[in-house]
Amino acid sequence: MNKKYFCFFQMLFILTTFIFVIFGCKSSTDNSSSIAPKPIYDFSPVENFLAQNTTISAFAGNACILVLKDNEIIYEKSIGNLNRNSIIAVASASKLISAIAILTLVNTGQVNLDNRIGDYLPEFNNNNKGNPTIRQCFGMSSGFEECSNITGDCVTNDPTLTLAQAVSQIAQNSALTPSNTGTSLNYGSIGMHIVGRIAEVRTGKSWENFFKDNIATPCQMPNTNYGNVTNPLIAGGVRTSPIELMNLLQMLLNNGKFNGKQILFASLINELFKRPNTPTNIIYSPYPNNPPYLPYNPNVVYYGFGNWQEAINSDGIVEQISSPGAYGTYPYIDRKRNMAVVMFNFQFNGFGKAFGTELQISKLIRDVVDNPK
Repeated sequence: MNKKYFCFFQMLFILTTFIFVIFGCKSSTDNSSSIAPKPIYDFSPVENFLAQNTTISAFAGNACILVLKDNEIIYEKSIGNLNRNSIIAVASASKLISAIAILTLVNTGQVNLDNRIGDYLPEFNNNNKGNPTIRQCFGMSSGFEECSNITGDCVTNDPTLTLAQAVSQIAQNSALTPSNTGTSLNYGSIGMHIVGRIAEVRTGKSWENFFKDNIATPCQMPNTNYGNVTNPLIAGGVRTSPIELMNLLQMLLNNGKFNGKQILFASLINELFKRPNTPTNIIYSPYPNNPPYLPYNPNVVYYGFGNWQEAINSDGIVEQISSPGAYGTYPYIDRKRNMAVVMFNFQFNGFGKAFGTELQISKLIRDVVDNPK
């Protein structure tokens, strides 16, 4: 090759290589700088609080806490004999779980939340009790007279019945006050039990199999069930573990998707955060007035669709919903922070003994998440 051309191509190669290295490094630097550093959360205030004797006593020595944010468990703590895989009865934490299961029926067009229960169960029409809607039944404003789950004196707790038989007895024997329908909050299990039977009628499956097919299997909750009984307590019969319950909450935070599968339309999740009409009368509510440590310091916490609406901002947007149970389990979703928390505890009257402590822990968790390192 001519020496002149050889020198030309050699210089061209060197120049091209130089440009590639310079711009390649710049591009690499630009890309790395565009990725925000992962926040570091200092949970030492939570750890210190959990180590206190008064906290351990409030939990009767056993608790498990999981905190999930942005699809990642950022904090986990086990106390005593409870851990993320422990299976226990969660009492009224079941209400949110059941509400999510009912939303899958809306997802498939099998029910409408604003349809009357009499549209699906004619025996309620026959007894002039068909007007409450599914939404009202799951919002504690059905107008039916309630009874206690815990003491066992309620048809929803009768192990000798099927769900169909129990709901038939409700249609015949449970009093309905029409003026209370949609206007009064009366916390209990009757309305949810009725809707559980509607799910069986609409799907042709037992409640247990309906729940397994629509929620437990797709959300990887193999150990979660309602006791495998003929009369499952829709409002309070779930047995589950912290990690399986967290799977369900994670699905909600992911706009209805879990492990790449769409379980619920994203729009349906808004039903859980929709504010109902403020009841003009509270017949019974276990949620204490002026609860401490909640965002925005509400005087009264009202009930939504299968959940308590714990944080409502000045624009009227529901930011946090929960479903605490009488045995001490307290799951909640904080939409503002894209966060879900599960606190597990098991003791009778845990709602009274542990709940105040759990509210204080939730405040500490918010403080930690709001101030990353």
